[in-house]
Amino acid sequence: TNVYLFRDEACACITSHAQVNLVRNPSLEQRDTCPWTFDQIKVANYWSCIDTSYVFIPVAYAGDPNCSPEYINSCSSNGVTGEPVNGYFYHYPRTGNGMSQMMMYFDESYLSVYKRDYLQGHLYSYLVAGQSYCVTFYVVLEGASGYAVNHIGAYFDNGSIDTNSNCGYPHPEDVPQVVSTTIINDTLNWTKIQGSFIADGTERFITIGNFYDTGHTAKIVVSSDHYSYYLVDDVSVIASNATANAGPDVTINAGCSTYIGLDSNGDGMPCYWYVMGNTAPIDSGGRILVRPTDTTSYVVAMDLCGTVTYDTVTVNVLPCLGAPVASFTDTGSHTIGFTYTGTTSCTDSIRWNFGDGSSSTLTDPVHTYSATGTYSVCATVYAYCGSNSACNTVSVVTEGTSPQPSPKEREPLVYPSPAGGVLHIDNAAGSEVRVFDIMGVEVLQFGGAHCGKCLIKDKEVIDISHLSDGMYIVQVVSGSGERKCVRVVHTSQ
Repeated sequence: TNVYLFRDEACACITSHAQVNLVRNPSLEQRDTCPWTFDQIKVANYWSCIDTSYVFIPVAYAGDPNCSPEYINSCSSNGVTGEPVNGYFYHYPRTGNGMSQMMMYFDESYLSVYKRDYLQGHLYSYLVAGQSYCVTFYVVLEGASGYAVNHIGAYFDNGSIDTNSNCGYPHPEDVPQVVSTTIINDTLNWTKIQGSFIADGTERFITIGNFYDTGHTAKIVVSSDHYSYYLVDDVSVIASNATANAGPDVTINAGCSTYIGLDSNGDGMPCYWYVMGNTAPIDSGGRILVRPTDTTSYVVAMDLCGTVTYDTVTVNVLPCLGAPVASFTDTGSHTIGFTYTGTTSCTDSIRWNFGDGSSSTLTDPVHTYSATGTYSVCATVYAYCGSNSACNTVSVVTEGTSPQPSPKEREPLVYPSPAGGVLHIDNAAGSEVRVFDIMGVEVLQFGGAHCGKCLIKDKEVIDISHLSDGMYIVQVVSGSGERKCVRVVHTSQ
């Protein structure tokens, strides 16, 4: 017998938003699966190379190495498709977990073959004839590259750039509407490439690459290698007359999160968000998730090819009404379905202790006892307003075979959030914990063989009291390379 859960969804204030960025999957976050080898850009939804004659085979996912970019994602521990540690670079995506790796130039004097990658993405609709659009994307030179080059650009058409043969060759006949004439040699910071153009109404695809031949590509030598690789992220195509829009004011309960901004496709948009009165940005993109501890106003600034517009939004925070409450019922058999029935009040996490040494972080776990007897079971819920536990005695009248914990139950658990001074990390034996601020700067590292101290216990407490109040990203990397990223709010209140 299970007790059904009635969750308070008042905190999930998600509004339907207008589409401002016309690029599908602009930050390359959506994917079919994790990449595991070269040339798998088709794993990223709505992105591909320009050679459509390539037959897409799900078990292979490998394209033509002469024109297909790599798909890079943090979900992969592979040495050629993972990040930030990679056999060819050490770098994080500009935002999120996904990006592309592209060959923009290859020294044909070393090997008589062309190897140019072309990254082609879908737009939501055809562009409007006569309308001006601002195009923005970000690149960074891969650390192991032999050359830094110019003429990285974006070309718009109806898809006819697809050659179906010799796809790695330069395309001097296809002149990109937006192109950088500067040699980009920064291997640390993302460089913004931005420009505007007037659409003729036939454009439905964006293709990024170096379309110029060797004689018209300026380059500088940065190492002894023969290629020039760049990482690409955060692509946007926005009507030049669009203005910043922070969305309507929102009211939430203390401890809740809410989205602000009006573009549900807002990843990678040329926008920065600020807390009103502060000058340091807290996030980027057209739509962000915030969790203020009290009523807060935010400002968004959008830069469209030199024209900057601003808008503000206020998130009203209602006071705490008390800690969340947990409750559950004894079913009597050896296999018990524990279903949380308490109030959520924007619960961050739930932890069950079954009284036999086993535990779970699932909301509604099923547990099998291996022996008859009486057990004290406790469910603890954590939220901004505090934590609360409910304990009950359960009687097991028949024996069962205890199953192994599911992968979900063994995932690292990071709690609470907001955190007042310490973070609890469960299921993290042998892992490494890294903490980054909202701008991607690493502020804390704990565990990992290279820093001299490994997490040897399944439960750890990490002191973060020295960190400033704000939102942080906690990354837990297991010994096998599996990663979990959790957003945590730190407050000294």
